[in-house]
Amino acid sequence: MAKRSLLILVCLLLTDVAFAQSRTEEARKRLDGEHSSTGISTLFAVIELTAEFMPEFFYFRALHPDEPRMRYNPAPFRNPNGNGAGIRNFSGYADDGKSQLLQLRLNTSMPQGSLAMEQFAMEATWHIGYWAINSRYEQLREAAAPYPIRQFNAVVGRKFRFLENGDAGLYLGVRSLGIGSSNYLGPELLTNFSWYFKEPFSLNYTYSSMAQRYGFIRNHEFGAGIHRGQLHFALTHRWLDILGIHFRTLSFGVGVNF
Repeated sequence: MAKRSLLILVCLLLTDVAFAQSRTEEARKRLDGEHSSTGISTLFAVIELTAEFMPEFFYFRALHPDEPRMRYNPAPFRNPNGNGAGIRNFSGYADDGKSQLLQLRLNTSMPQGSLAMEQFAMEATWHIGYWAINSRYEQLREAAAPYPIRQFNAVVGRKFRFLENGDAGLYLGVRSLGIGSSNYLGPELLTNFSWYFKEPFSLNYTYSSMAQRYGFIRNHEFGAGIHRGQLHFALTHRWLDILGIHFRTLSFGVGVNF
């Protein structure tokens, strides 16, 4: 009986290994067009329209005639005028805060489990007035997969009004995705939202869609953060969809604002 139970357990483990490997391989095969595909003309149309009209749609219109240009607070819950929260400064004084802000973040895996692949990520966002530049590199790996999934992106975005204690932007750029020795490059549309709703907590969401010849690569990221001065600690859930093949991760992150 014990030998039979042990044999069943080994078979289940091998089945799990095969599934993990085949899921990564299935994503690579779909990217290479070995399965039925979907068109990407819709995303290209959205990118074209967004690039053309983004300055008008997301222009920062003053709430009152003497409103100063946007400034930034490195410590989201230490607003110079004592009101509100977030990296934006609507204090009404042009010399408060900073004209630019650099945000750096490092993410690493939580303990492995059904929601937690191995993950490592580095991200930088440079806020410049009403614009922002974002870049991120990450590796995702299933426990039994033969190689990781690598992603790197570089995007430029227009900031827009969300809430006085929030921040948001719409970005256009490129993303590279690597699986084993294969690499795929394509245009990307990305948007993100952050809400500093109650000291010291915040919520954030990032979505991106990358166009490939045979379909889309979509990234979702949900996070809850705790802020201490210029430092930021977050628990993040990532969901990656490669042409219908799903990968999920759970990670802990630490960031700093300059």
